[in-house]
Amino acid sequence: MGAGPSMEDHLFNLRFTAKQLNREAKKCEQNAGANKLKCKKAMEQGNMDGARIFAESAIRDKNTALNYLRLASRIDAVAQRVNTAVKMQTLTKDMTGIVKSMESVMKTMNVEKISKVMDQFEGQFASLDASTAVMQQSMYSSAAHTMPESEIDQLMQQVAEEHGLEVSLDVNALPSGAHQIGQKQQVTQAQQEQEKNVLVVGQDAAAAANNKGGDNKPAGDGGAGGGGGGSMADDELSLEERLRRLQG
Repeated sequence: MGAGPSMEDHLFNLRFTAKQLNREAKKCEQNAGANKLKCKKAMEQGNMDGARIFAESAIRDKNTALNYLRLASRIDAVAQRVNTAVKMQTLTKDMTGIVKSMESVMKTMNVEKISKVMDQFEGQFASLDASTAVMQQSMYSSAAHTMPESEIDQLMQQVAEEHGLEVSLDVNALPSGAHQIGQKQQVTQAQQEQEKNVLVVGQDAAAAANNKGGDNKPAGDGGAGGGGGGSMADDELSLEERLRRLQG
């Protein structure tokens, strides 16, 4: 023998019955309204006995409709309680399955193993960050060597002028590697310019000394000779001061 009707089947029957009772209540209300109209017509015709009968039918239909509504309301309340029981039964089954699954999962979870795995995970990410930083630094360095920063700045300034843009090339906006390389290039250029200035000053000093040595003046002119010696000393001191300032 098969199993009996389930709770869902009983719930469906209860709801269906409540709907049928509501329909019957509406029919009784319609009949009551029709009997009222008949009572009115009979009174207009002077048929008081017929009007009394139609009035009794209208009252009876009205009471029947109210009884149907009361019964439908009670059945609806029962259906709601049955629905709550069905939902609780389903929830209980689901919670039972969840608890069993959680037990099996908790047995396989080891806190020590999880902590070790997470430590390894963090260490790998730290190594990855370090490797990425080294790679980026190498890329910046290679890009700076292959493409001079001065040419890049000139091209950017040219593009800005062509499009009517006001651009201030800020060195701080460059990457860290490019910023350091740019500083090294600036220092190297400054040293080269300083060496060039020193060579130019040395050549000027040598030329001045040659001019002074080839000057044919009388030896007996003590005053003039003394004056010339004083001017040479002053020139040498001024050259030494210029050299010190450039080197310093």
